[in-house]
Amino acid sequence: MTLNSALQIGRSGLLTAQTAMEVTGNNLANAATPGYHRNTVALSAVQGQRLSPSAYLGAGVQLDAIKRQTDEALEARIRSSVSDGSHAQTQADLLRQVESIQAEYSSVNLTSSMGKFFDSWSALANNPQDYGKRTSVISESESLSKHIQQMDSELKNLREQTDSAIKQSVITVNDLLKQVELSNKQIALSEQGTGNASALRDQRDQLLGELSKYMEISTVEMPSGSVDVYVGSTPIVMNGEAEHIEMTYEQQDGVSTPVLKVGDDKDILQIQGGQLGALIEYRTVDINEQIATLDQLTHEMIFEVNKIHSQSQGLEGFSTITGTYNVDDTSAALNSPEANMDFVPEHGSFKIHVKDKTTGQMTSTTINIDLDGIGGNDTSLDSLAVELNAINGINASITADGKLQLDTNGSNLEMSFSDDTSGALAALGINTFFSGHGSSNIELNEVIAKNPDFIAAGQGHTPGDNSTALALDALRDQSLDGLNGASIMEFWTDHVQDLAVKISQASSSADASQTVLNSLQAQQQSLSGVNVDEETINLMQYQQAYNASARFISTIQDLMETLLQIA
Repeated sequence: MTLNSALQIGRSGLLTAQTAMEVTGNNLANAATPGYHRNTVALSAVQGQRLSPSAYLGAGVQLDAIKRQTDEALEARIRSSVSDGSHAQTQADLLRQVESIQAEYSSVNLTSSMGKFFDSWSALANNPQDYGKRTSVISESESLSKHIQQMDSELKNLREQTDSAIKQSVITVNDLLKQVELSNKQIALSEQGTGNASALRDQRDQLLGELSKYMEISTVEMPSGSVDVYVGSTPIVMNGEAEHIEMTYEQQDGVSTPVLKVGDDKDILQIQGGQLGALIEYRTVDINEQIATLDQLTHEMIFEVNKIHSQSQGLEGFSTITGTYNVDDTSAALNSPEANMDFVPEHGSFKIHVKDKTTGQMTSTTINIDLDGIGGNDTSLDSLAVELNAINGINASITADGKLQLDTNGSNLEMSFSDDTSGALAALGINTFFSGHGSSNIELNEVIAKNPDFIAAGQGHTPGDNSTALALDALRDQSLDGLNGASIMEFWTDHVQDLAVKISQASSSADASQTVLNSLQAQQQSLSGVNVDEETINLMQYQQAYNASARFISTIQDLMETLLQIA
């Protein structure tokens, strides 16, 4: 080996140690940098010349690579855990918004409003003719109606707010995808298939981590160093380039529902996991279920209360009355789709009574509601009006908007109703307590609101009769087919409890996901994080190697000077 070769050995040691110290210094400088992955140097001895069959002389040290310490499988698991946790936490937070609207843990809630409504009927049953008890029924009924309408409005506002949140999330996701695309191009250009753009890869991993907060993703790295990103089997970054996601609306079961589409082909993007996945699930399932459940409860309560009230009598009868519900096709059977009634009557009958207020004489007529589907003569609104019009003292007509209108022929006549087994009176809105058909428009019948005497507390035209008031009080605990066999109070209580269970499950899932994430991040930190003590030791080792190489070069220089002096 020549002295020049020896100098090259020393030079390689100096340069390699210097590079290693720079890498270590960079690790220390980024010890607190989010998303930073530490780098290590891979060194190997340079093969030198063969001095004898069993003796080789080395030629120094070389830097083979600067390696970014990462585990792609671990990174993927972390992203998946982030997505799971974000989905569960977002779901819990969103469901708590519904819980705050229900406000069942406060003193003012739907359970208490319904309880006060039924209690007012119980109080009226004790004194059916008491004016104060009647006005209390009106007050509690109006309060209940307003409470339900407010809840319905707040839930629908929440649905609109969720739409806005989805739109904003889509904007953020599209921005992240464009940044991933830019990082892909920069990495591919920097590495040219052989290098390692460590800082750029750290930035891209952070972008992918941020993206995983919004949705469950998977990645595939290409030979160029760029990554393709998938949601399920649908690419959102393909060949290194980002696809554009857009939000549109489609009608599903009569409800306008947000749908995400991606790329030029407008493929439907089925989001799973993440904040965006939770928002879409909340918007398309949870809120709609909340609105539908409240509407179902209200719809059944209106109809059941009206069925009892419509066949009962108040303190005075009617000289004129107009139904509150219309029929689309007045020539169609009342239970047909063409009639399109908010509440559907069934085969049965009811009685209409005409009373002469002067003499007290009352005439009763049974009206059959034929809805058995046999003979082609099922009752329509047209045929019902004809039959009612044939009763002495009654004029029956149909308004322009398809409502039944009844009038007495003289000022001394009044009419009342009873024994309705068909539900036709309630379905048409004759002598009903509530108007409206659901949570968006439930109201106290304006006729009753103006005159408490029209509150029907009893049946049989007997003064002091309280049978209707008792029946309406008992309705709170009566099993109803329209509520899946539950009573009004049970149905709502079960619904509130179901929501509480969902929130608890989502919160538990979020906590579990955070525990898993903490464990995975600890593994990541062990592999990729910067340990200051360890790096300091490495720095000392490389410094000693540098000093040793410098001393070696100095020694060789001394030898060369000695040789020159001899020469």
